[in-house]
Amino acid sequence: TQTEVAKRVLVVGAGPAGMELAATLAERGHTVTLWERESALGGQMRIAAEAPENASFGRFIDFQARRLAALGVAVELGKTADAEAVLAFAADVVVIATGADAREPEIEGVHLPFVVQGRDVMAGTADTGQRVAVIAMEDHMQPLTIAGYLGDQGKQVQLVYQTPAVAPLIGKYSIGAPVAKITSAGGSVRIMERVVEIEQGRLRTRNVYSDAEGEVTDFDTVVLACGGRANTRLHHELTGKVENLHILGDAYAPRRIWFATRQAYELALQI
Repeated sequence: TQTEVAKRVLVVGAGPAGMELAATLAERGHTVTLWERESALGGQMRIAAEAPENASFGRFIDFQARRLAALGVAVELGKTADAEAVLAFAADVVVIATGADAREPEIEGVHLPFVVQGRDVMAGTADTGQRVAVIAMEDHMQPLTIAGYLGDQGKQVQLVYQTPAVAPLIGKYSIGAPVAKITSAGGSVRIMERVVEIEQGRLRTRNVYSDAEGEVTDFDTVVLACGGRANTRLHHELTGKVENLHILGDAYAPRRIWFATRQAYELALQI
């Protein structure tokens, strides 16, 4: 159903939330412009699609790209948005969907040169050695996806969780395939170990219950799979300067893809 009053809307960020919002708004008769700082649509979903088991993510992004084009949404890739540019655009409605930044845990040694972010590894902007230790501090699929991706490249992976179980927000039947892939490639999965310090060739750990000391050795690179922190910077800069301003997706709170797209759809009905 189309809206009675068409508005000129600027959506900043073309991840799952931004794409869904832009398309649904256009379907409702609004004039929509979508800015994305990267050279392609999809946000972190596009990076996750690099894993073979996430091939459907790529198909979803392609579907949304065709949908946006058919609806006449003005998609501007490689467009970095700042407060000045957004204000100059003078849209009736501005929606911030800038996603989440990679979370960096407060661990001594986290800034050493052999420590990299998992999303950078999957995006092809960070390299690893043959032996990799993955620090898992996210309760859903991210650590398993990153570890599995490395295993597919022939890397030997040690995946270290501080939780009592692997991916506690995933059902026990769903984790079987990725864990099998990691271990069949010569990798291992460790639980209940909190990493307290990163050193060259050694992670110092403590058991989360007993505080007993332990260690992880035999690695060249440490990869962080620690979830994300909402990127709210642009929203904060525009608050009080844009009358009709919204925030959604991982910029609102890092959650699942279904939450981001559902939130976007519901917001589109209110604009």
